[in-house]
Amino acid sequence: LVADGLTVDTNTLHVDATNNKVLIKTTTSAAGDFVVKDTTNAGNQLWVIGRANSDTGSISFRNNADDAYVGRITAETNQGIMFQVGNGEKARIDEAGRFMISTQVNTNVSNNADDLIIGNLNTSNETGITISSTAGSSIRFNDNAGFAGGIEYSHSDDSIRFQGAAAERMRIVSGNVGIGTSSPNAYSNQTTLTINGTDNGRLDLEVGGTLRGSVW
Repeated sequence: LVADGLTVDTNTLHVDATNNKVLIKTTTSAAGDFVVKDTTNAGNQLWVIGRANSDTGSISFRNNADDAYVGRITAETNQGIMFQVGNGEKARIDEAGRFMISTQVNTNVSNNADDLIIGNLNTSNETGITISSTAGSSIRFNDNAGFAGGIEYSHSDDSIRFQGAAAERMRIVSGNVGIGTSSPNAYSNQTTLTINGTDNGRLDLEVGGTLRGSVW
């Protein structure tokens, strides 16, 4: 026993009665009611050992009245890590590293595009992603050489820009489309397609993959 609580083996376990804290491997903490400090740089500060019948380990969060779940984080062999809010699972990371939101299955999803899965395949509700900013937002594609392409929305001129081979290739501004130019022509009460090239702009017309005519 110490003046402000209980200490076991110097700092293996310390109960701070003054600040109502339980601390392991430390006797002080700037915040937190239950604190575990890594003193050996081993990287494993808290272990949750799973149940004998399912290898399931979990950390649960309850309301103040202790009569309902607020959330839970569960890890289970062959299932991954599940994140529960309220009484239902909302997201999981499976053993393949896929991040799934509002779904627990990855069937009927392309193996080439299943790193992030949003929405249940059987739901009748719309699903989507919202990226918010007052300046601009983008989705970018990289390879081992760096930036390769992307899709960007700029709020300064309300344009959407398409990039390929590390450069902008097409831009849509107020419904006007520019290919090879960042400034498609604009005329009152008209929608335009502007094609710009180093030598000229060209529009090819094909039927069944066979060139039938060109405009330039």
